[in-house]
Amino acid sequence: MSLLKLEGVSKCYDMAGEVFYAVKDVHVSVEPGDFVAIMGPSGSGKSTMMHLMGLLDTPTTGEVWIEDIPTSKLLERELAMLRNQKIGFVFQSFNLLPRTSALENVALPLWYAKVSDGEALSRAAAALRRVGLDPEAKGANHPNQLSGGQQQRVAIARALVTAPSLILADEPTGNLDSKATDDILALFQSLNDEGTTIVMVTHEEYVGKHAKRIIRFRDGRIESDEQVENRLRRMEVAQ
Repeated sequence: MSLLKLEGVSKCYDMAGEVFYAVKDVHVSVEPGDFVAIMGPSGSGKSTMMHLMGLLDTPTTGEVWIEDIPTSKLLERELAMLRNQKIGFVFQSFNLLPRTSALENVALPLWYAKVSDGEALSRAAAALRRVGLDPEAKGANHPNQLSGGQQQRVAIARALVTAPSLILADEPTGNLDSKATDDILALFQSLNDEGTTIVMVTHEEYVGKHAKRIIRFRDGRIESDEQVENRLRRMEVAQ
């Protein structure tokens, strides 16, 4: 069973009486344990694809499956519940609450799911440790007290804390310097080696080559879907 599957998916918009296809007739599957980079030039459809995969947008035609669940007929509250249970999101801009501690930022998805405070904070601390941050040393810090790389680690911990089936990362290294970029890519590879399935949108060839598989988009269609030869690896995860 595929973890994520898109069958004949299109997303179109009416622009001044003309139909514009952001994504057109896409068929693709993501298997458990995949690490996929979605790449393409600006306007190619890769960001729309990420939103469709993450159930943040609905296709005009076609079906998006999460595991064995077809999503086209689900109500918004059902989609929200499925997102919370099955998908973790990591964004370029981190999307951390500025007046909330790192530990509380990580716990937020659990509180949304009505998990008790004690359990939520315990699981948040474990998630911070998993991404290489000491919850005792950094958990009380607000985002502005952390480096960009540390903020992204907090965002990744937040994505992991619900034990989702899939991590979706949208330009996760776009706001980071080269050292922090390497550290985050090493972390993603380590998580993937442990079994976490990752789909990452990026426009950088260097970043994409750390994945196992690259799907290239052009004009809303899949141009190529290939396994990565000579995959780049960073085995060390900076603490």
